Amino acid sequence: MKPFYNPGDLSIERLRALVNYDPETGYFTWKIHGHGLRQGLPLGTLDKRSNRKTRAYRWIRLEGNPYLAQRLAYFYVHGEWPPRYIRFADGNPDNCAIANLKFGEHDFTTKEGRNAHERAHRAANPMTYRARDLRKDFGLTAAQYQTMFVAQGGLCACCRRPETALNNKRTRVKWLAVDHNHETGAIRGLLCQSCNHVVGHSKENPETLESAAAYLRYHGKPKCDATIIQFKQVRHKQTYEEFMASRQAEESGSVA
Repeated sequence: MKPFYNPGDLSIERLRALVNYDPETGYFTWKIHGHGLRQGLPLGTLDKRSNRKTRAYRWIRLEGNPYLAQRLAYFYVHGEWPPRYIRFADGNPDNCAIANLKFGEHDFTTKEGRNAHERAHRAANPMTYRARDLRKDFGLTAAQYQTMFVAQGGLCACCRRPETALNNKRTRVKWLAVDHNHETGAIRGLLCQSCNHVVGHSKENPETLESAAAYLRYHGKPKCDATIIQFKQVRHKQTYEEFMASRQAEESGSVA
């Protein structure tokens, strides 16, 4: 069912010919009788996709098309579709009394309004969007991510440290990133932002990372600048590991 769009073939005259609407109770009932319809029977079903009944919206199907009851109520009373999302003053989305309906904060007739709504909704429901992003990007459920997180002790799989990077608004520490093989899509583990960047910038090449490790180990000891200069001169021909092996062989020979 589409949560916002209004099928354009339902006129206000046709709506009022099909159903009655009580603005005090918010209930719709059939005006017509026959073909499985009972005059005076309440219309609509709660959205079964909702996890909590108190948050479920009521949908009404008319002539094959689904409509949100609150939007139908506004259309019935004012003769035009509401330009924004409809909210509920008492927080109960099944109370479609006209006095209980109010416009949402953002104007959905503009791109800016739609974007502002999405940002606000994402900020208000971070876990919902996180679960959606995990499922969309990696095929993981929130429960599967949490299982991996607990198995790693809440630490990065590479450096064995907790995440310290902050989100863009600098209001909280980021989640550990999901690391996956970009060729096969296989999930490998959870990494902190720094390690995830290292793996990505290395093109996921173990030899590159091993060479970098050898480089850092070597330069953990005081060495003359001439050695560094020599490596820079030949690094396009051999890896740092190969260069250091040749240097060590030369040093061993000179000592002997």
